[in-house]
Amino acid sequence: MSLDPVTQSLQSVKGTLTGATNQLANGVVEGLQNTVVASFQDWLAVHPVIAWMVHHPILTLVLGVVLLLLFWGLVRAIAQLTERIWITILQVPLKLSLWFWAWISRPLQKMALVKPAQPPVPPSPTPQTQLVEILARLEVLYQEQSQLIKEFRTLIANQNIKIDDASELPTRSMR
Repeated sequence: MSLDPVTQSLQSVKGTLTGATNQLANGVVEGLQNTVVASFQDWLAVHPVIAWMVHHPILTLVLGVVLLLLFWGLVRAIAQLTERIWITILQVPLKLSLWFWAWISRPLQKMALVKPAQPPVPPSPTPQTQLVEILARLEVLYQEQSQLIKEFRTLIANQNIKIDDASELPTRSMR
């Protein structure tokens, strides 16, 4: 029976140590937790925008998606700009060679080619010259009409056809 008091003493020491250890662990965890929370709250006080984001998570998510889309558009615009720059850079040698060829061939074309004669530009008609031209064309038409009427009458006379309206055919000069 002499072991019972020793075992009881050990049990009580073990219980005391376990309680002390739990209290120490809880004290350390609570102290560490209080330190982290206090630091985070101080940091949020210094950064009010982030504090607003922590307090409004849904709006923060919506704004995050909008900012992501804007950033994606910016990346695409930069990609297109880069593509255009590269295309321009790659076209420069071709354009320079075409310009150089045109610059070289211009004097050769001047030496080889003679300018074709320009057709004379008719003077602009005046109203008096227009009237003279119109009268000349009317005279030609009248002569043709007179000739056609003669042929018509000859054909009718040869076939013995009587036309009552033959007297209405124009026979006078239009001058």
